[in-house]
Amino acid sequence: MQLTFGEIAFFFFLTAVTGCGISDLISRRIPHPVTMTLIGSGLIYHAVFNGRESALTVLASAAAVFIMAYLAWKAGQMGGGDVFLLTAFAVWLGWKMTLVVVVWACLIGLPFGIVNLVRAGELRWRISALMYGLHMKLSGIKADGMIKRLPDPGVVDAPVPAGSVPFGTFLALGLWVVLYMYAKEVIN
Repeated sequence: MQLTFGEIAFFFFLTAVTGCGISDLISRRIPHPVTMTLIGSGLIYHAVFNGRESALTVLASAAAVFIMAYLAWKAGQMGGGDVFLLTAFAVWLGWKMTLVVVVWACLIGLPFGIVNLVRAGELRWRISALMYGLHMKLSGIKADGMIKRLPDPGVVDAPVPAGSVPFGTFLALGLWVVLYMYAKEVIN
């Protein structure tokens, strides 16, 4: 069996994403040099092997995913490494398959998040904050400051809030699930 260059390139992507997931689990950090390399190599791959039109389509897809993830980061609900990892997913997989990976990552990460909140003693507070926020939203009243944010990205080694989830780890696991379910579509 002979591997194509596309399969070898995808193996590189899969290996790097798995490494990012392990790094996020252990240190709550996703290395930017790795995610930037994934983004750049994916764009180059599409430009060289799939043509200029494919590279432009992928670039537009990645930009859209980046903007949405950036907004989540700006709201303090996602780490900066997750933003670039999701952008790399969009470059390599396209926005539709990236959305499937995100759904799987959320489903896999939900029990972990709930257990973390229970351990930190914050589950009850988070549920009441959610209910309060929904009530305020439905009432048309603006309420800020109820949700705890991730640390300011400018602060090096800032403590991660109790109950936070290493989302990059679950993105990597979601990629493995999607790869198992849709191997032909993902690799092609």
